[in-house]
Amino acid sequence: MYNRFGFLGSGCLLIILNLFCLVFLAVGGWWGYGSFRLVQAGATTSGRVVDILVSSDDDGDSYAPVVEYTVRSLDYQLIGTYTNPPAYAVGDRVTVRYDRANPETARLDSFVELWLFPLVFGGVGLLLFIIINVGYVVSLARRTWFR
Repeated sequence: MYNRFGFLGSGCLLIILNLFCLVFLAVGGWWGYGSFRLVQAGATTSGRVVDILVSSDDDGDSYAPVVEYTVRSLDYQLIGTYTNPPAYAVGDRVTVRYDRANPETARLDSFVELWLFPLVFGGVGLLLFIIINVGYVVSLARRTWFR
């Protein structure tokens, strides 16, 4: 049977685009679940910014704090999210949220560190999913109604 809509109308593109959205939703969900676990079952401790890492590209410089924190007399380090301008200065005291069973798993206790990444990835994935599938349903309806 001849499909006059070709690749776009065959559903293949719809499946590929939905898989793309699924990847975004999965990455956002995975990161968000990790943050949720740290908030619900983790603990907090005080840390100190000991260094600032600098990353340069065509858009300029970005800065990430290197934070040292201590749990049960053992010292750990974490690297925060790159931002511009820098969110912290060397010597700043920060709150670190860590996994009680594995203190190496830790994030700075801030909205940006815990929730921004999953909200952006999950939000973009969900928005694209809605736009793509509503557009597909509307195009199917138009083809059916206006034959």
